[in-house]
Amino acid sequence: MIRKITLLFIFLLAVGNLFAQHRTHPPFKSRVESHVHKYLLLAPGMMGPNALPVPEIGNGTIGDKGFIEFGAHSHFLKNDNGVNSFARFYFPIVANLIAIDVWGYPTESFEMSNERRDELQIYYDDTGVITQGGDLWLATSIQLVRNHKWLPNMVGKVAVKTTTGNLDHARYTDSPAQYFQLSTGKKWGEVEFNATGGFYVWQTNREEVSQDEGLMWGAELRWKPKNLEIYQSVSGYHAYEQTGHNKPAVLKSGIKYNWKKYQIGAEYQTGIQDYHYETARLSFRYFFSSPFKAVRNN
Repeated sequence: MIRKITLLFIFLLAVGNLFAQHRTHPPFKSRVESHVHKYLLLAPGMMGPNALPVPEIGNGTIGDKGFIEFGAHSHFLKNDNGVNSFARFYFPIVANLIAIDVWGYPTESFEMSNERRDELQIYYDDTGVITQGGDLWLATSIQLVRNHKWLPNMVGKVAVKTTTGNLDHARYTDSPAQYFQLSTGKKWGEVEFNATGGFYVWQTNREEVSQDEGLMWGAELRWKPKNLEIYQSVSGYHAYEQTGHNKPAVLKSGIKYNWKKYQIGAEYQTGIQDYHYETARLSFRYFFSSPFKAVRNN
């Protein structure tokens, strides 16, 4: 009798296992053993397009103009497509010296096939189009060098990511991240060359390595005839940990048109390494002057 019950139990267990969700284990051990997120790998190439994005390249100047920006970004990949809204507020709290910068993704709508979900080790199966909120970034920038006789303009920036994004479908990390950036720029008439370097850090879910980090880099060439801005850039960061796709590099091409206090822009981005999406961005900015000026004491 006991033997029959044992054989029946084994049979039922085997049948149930056939219909259960299966996810292969990635080459790491998660700190959350019994959680549905334990198979996810918090690395830029294994998450959504906005989870751990490559920072934009600054031009080494804070200036005296602030702006409000709204935009829409579309992301394309086989078995994985999405679109997100974008909002940004940039304000020089002291013109030409210190600025605060707040940006984020109020909504993101996406759909991923089960094949793609298996690649990313997502526990949940495809249920159609999903809409959720994204991350919020906060940053402070300081003008380090400006109008020097022989040094180029330089700006230092510290940015911190909040944890407002949802981790369930690997679109956001739901863990802290920050970067420390130095940007510089030089102009020759209508041509401008910008470059950036820095350090990118984010928290992982791995037991053996709780934090991943690496060097940031980037270069950009801009042409500014009259009211237009046409640019081409290459940028990325190179994390030290060897597990996962954590060395993203992207190529951006864009055009912007400035009219009085307004600017409209279009940008196309493609991944060179560890960023698998094709991304198209549309943006609208409204500029305003900072009322606060730096006063030199005599």
